[in-house]
Amino acid sequence: MINESAPWKRELRRLKSQLRKLSSKPVNDEIADFQLERPVLYSAVVVRRLIESQKVTDKTRAREYPVEFYPTRLERHDALLRQTMRGDIEKEFDLEAPQPGVMDAWNITSELLHGGFVNWDLGEEEQLTGIFVTSKRNHMERLVRIPLSEYF
Repeated sequence: MINESAPWKRELRRLKSQLRKLSSKPVNDEIADFQLERPVLYSAVVVRRLIESQKVTDKTRAREYPVEFYPTRLERHDALLRQTMRGDIEKEFDLEAPQPGVMDAWNITSELLHGGFVNWDLGEEEQLTGIFVTSKRNHMERLVRIPLSEYF
């Protein structure tokens, strides 16, 4: 339980700033990958803790973030055999068929925290433009893309 939310909210702003700075650099090695994954996952923990501790307004809790959903290309059997869930997303999901949607912060954090798959949507210069994620519960159905501009 969080008693005082101000330090957590400051931390969330710091993580967002860190993610913005990192997104302007090319993501081309494992260290850059780790440096991006850390603020993404940690900020999901912070947001979840704030929600669970009732330290956000009802309006903030209910806010819907625009996302895109991509259906799986795999048959159910193949999806069940997926071990690392960090494979070739173009092979596993139909990135040519985005379906616009919305998700609230609770569900976005669920995807990230219960996910077996986080990957990056990189622009032309290998810079981060979005986050691909799917939870273990939903990986046999779809992938979610969260635009960086909308991430907390």
